[in-house]
Amino acid sequence: MRYISTRGQAPALNFEDVLLAGLATDGGLYVPENLPRFTQEEIASWAGLPYHELAFRVMRPFVTGSIPDADFKKILEETYGVFSHSAVAPLRQLNGNEWVLELFHGPTLAFKDFALQLLGRLLDYVLEKRGERVVIVATNRNDILHRFMSGNQYVKETLHATLSPSMDIMVSSNFERLLFDLHGRNGAAIAGLMDSFKQGGGFSVEQERWTEARKLFDSLAVDDAQTCETIAEVYAQCGEVLDPHTAIGVKAARECRRSLDIPMVILGTAHPVKFPDAVEKAGVGKALELPAHLSDLFERNERCTVLPNELKAVQAFVSQHGNRGKPL
Repeated sequence: MRYISTRGQAPALNFEDVLLAGLATDGGLYVPENLPRFTQEEIASWAGLPYHELAFRVMRPFVTGSIPDADFKKILEETYGVFSHSAVAPLRQLNGNEWVLELFHGPTLAFKDFALQLLGRLLDYVLEKRGERVVIVATNRNDILHRFMSGNQYVKETLHATLSPSMDIMVSSNFERLLFDLHGRNGAAIAGLMDSFKQGGGFSVEQERWTEARKLFDSLAVDDAQTCETIAEVYAQCGEVLDPHTAIGVKAARECRRSLDIPMVILGTAHPVKFPDAVEKAGVGKALELPAHLSDLFERNERCTVLPNELKAVQAFVSQHGNRGKPL
């Protein structure tokens, strides 16, 4: 598998090189040169697999040529073996045909664990070796994605602090990958768009490209008051406490849902215990407790290591103290 830049001017790289490169040299984001295809029969045959085995089948094409199968399987098993729930990403039913996919059973109680727990192990591996149906975009008051999806206006505005801080962004960097596909994977066109955005603070795309995006995505912006209302509403309905980011997803899903006959899965991106102020503001009179494996978190010793501002020093530290070595 090779990866190309969304702006078309950087060299194509394999997975290992992209992992270490981060951004492309032309300022773009790397995307697969070709996306793998799975048949319905293949997908159906994966039902019931443990999460790490399912992840291997989905992700294997993206690392082919860089990581041997046996090593990749081991990395995935170690990555998701530290999650506190055996299902890794369990579905929690809210009502008859509405579900929350809980993505917060990793070590830091947030959805980022799905990527970053794996990323750290992949980096360790490489250093040792060398010596992603209609999706509903839910956002808070900082609604640049909603403004594009609903009105074809991708314009930078003032950043506002909210009860859902992980959504407090003015620019969505990953959006460039969608633009790349909407423009027929034309790197030069994306470079022009991003230059226009940098200079003028915004842009729109051609009507036909925006229409294609609307076929894939619905969207909704949810303010803090609506977030708290949703937390309270879901708790009253089924006793489930949501964090503010997940509550925004539930609100958007309920407002934008096209058919009650189709199951709706909302991504539960963080454990509510991480956002007690929002839960309290919602009026949920339930004490939030840390999961059992973190119950003594605030009594644990803190560790901090200061490193010089040098790449080699950071690489050496990670190599010596990563998942395969000593504790950080």
